[in-house]
Amino acid sequence: MISYREARYASAVATLIVGVALSHAQSNSPLRLEKTIPLPDVKGRIDHLAFDADNERLFVAALGNNTVEVIDVKMMWVG
Repeated sequence: MISYREARYASAVATLIVGVALSHAQSNSPLRLEKTIPLPDVKGRIDHLAFDADNERLFVAALGNNTVEVIDVKMMWVG
């Protein structure tokens, strides 16, 4: 069971990914949630995010874990 804080972080990351994907496609439509990405091993605060458009990866600084989570965005849209 994920906590409220973890669900909030996962929603924030998913919203960012949707925004990046829509801006990458240069769509003029408003943002809408397509998918959420759970980050069950992330505890505590998430701080900075960076997107690598060439390789379609999102880097998430999980300060509470002292880790950088790498999300393969192109795999999120498969199937």
